[in-house]
Amino acid sequence: MTITFIHAADIHLDRPFLGLNECAQAMQKRVRKSPFTALSRLVQTAISRKVDFVLLAGDIFDSQDRGLRAETRLRGYMKQLAEGGIDVFMIHGNHDPLDGHWSGLTYGDNVHVFGPTPEVYRYQKPGGPSVNIYGFSYGSQHVPENMIDLYQKEPGSDYHVAMLHGSIKGDAIHDVYAPFTVSELLNKGMDYWALGHIHKGEILHEDPPVIYPGSLQGLSVKETGDKGFYVVTLDHEQVRKEFVKVSDIIWENAVLDITGIHSFEKLVQAAEDLKEHKRKAQEGVLFRLKIIGQAPSDLAADGTLFMNLLEVLRTGEEERRDFVWCMDIEDEAMPAFHLDKLRNSPHFIGDVVRLIEQKDSVKEDLSALYNHQQAKKYLFPLSEEMQKALIKDAEKLLLTGLHKMGADAKVFETDVISQNAEIRGVFSKAK
Repeated sequence: MTITFIHAADIHLDRPFLGLNECAQAMQKRVRKSPFTALSRLVQTAISRKVDFVLLAGDIFDSQDRGLRAETRLRGYMKQLAEGGIDVFMIHGNHDPLDGHWSGLTYGDNVHVFGPTPEVYRYQKPGGPSVNIYGFSYGSQHVPENMIDLYQKEPGSDYHVAMLHGSIKGDAIHDVYAPFTVSELLNKGMDYWALGHIHKGEILHEDPPVIYPGSLQGLSVKETGDKGFYVVTLDHEQVRKEFVKVSDIIWENAVLDITGIHSFEKLVQAAEDLKEHKRKAQEGVLFRLKIIGQAPSDLAADGTLFMNLLEVLRTGEEERRDFVWCMDIEDEAMPAFHLDKLRNSPHFIGDVVRLIEQKDSVKEDLSALYNHQQAKKYLFPLSEEMQKALIKDAEKLLLTGLHKMGADAKVFETDVISQNAEIRGVFSKAK
């Protein structure tokens, strides 16, 4: 009386993957192919494990203007599943709504695409149990209303599985589509909720399971770590679920503290050790490197330091299948100032440090920009984390600028700072 199926979502076929211009051509091609690679691995897993059916919970394509190449390749994958006797139940999300551009290709009799209002398909396992599968596709790109009331559990099947492409009510991070609460889902009495839309995998409830599998392949540096899908087995005693990794490209963030590093050679060694720690056996890795800590004055004064480091880290990687490619380097290191002494100083620089550290918002400073009739259309709200980062960057720019004028940490501790009209002028302009 068991049923086994795959739950996947957010494949985003034909993703353009911008920002790869500095990568080698072969590497760019592999990254852009990675959603297809991940889907191919899903298909092979479904066939080898002889699952009963596959659920695709929305955003199969990256754009509502689907490319013929992507549709043709999807059709081929669906044919492979049909040859393995595997049905597919598919809903479309906000990226690939039903009113988008279609070539007219169909995917085969084994593929069941849900319409724009919640409906049910009945799956009957040969010689086994039956499953009612519920869901709906986005008719257009925006579905702002709650659709849960339209899901009606129908009697007559052994199991009930529902698909939904949407987000939790009140989600402040993601665009809200087809909003719901977990309690609303649980009240429907389903055995499993197969969610899509949120690219970070998350289990919202264990019994019955309410699950976001996350994107099938990481699509940007914001989607770090392994990506994949769930293989789920239903029986009347329990629900078993296994996460299967299929992403071919892994996005990562890396942090390197350079405090105590006094030469470029030591910096390179530390960065390359970190890079090797990120290397995978078969997958390619794209990572961003953030430099933190206190930089010795000789390194801090080198304007080409991190450009040179980036070149060293990239050398030879484009030739490897298991490449680890540094996309860019974010410099958040501070020159080796004695910040505690500066903070407690009664002089001008002490005032600067204390004022910056007391500041926790930049809304007032940016109000003219955000209220500008034209500019505000192109701006997005700044989170608390973003505002703190701006303030930290301002502190670094001020202290580094003063340092480059010849005012090192020892000078900061003297009365020269308080008497230096030129430095006061620099601060006034920077403000």
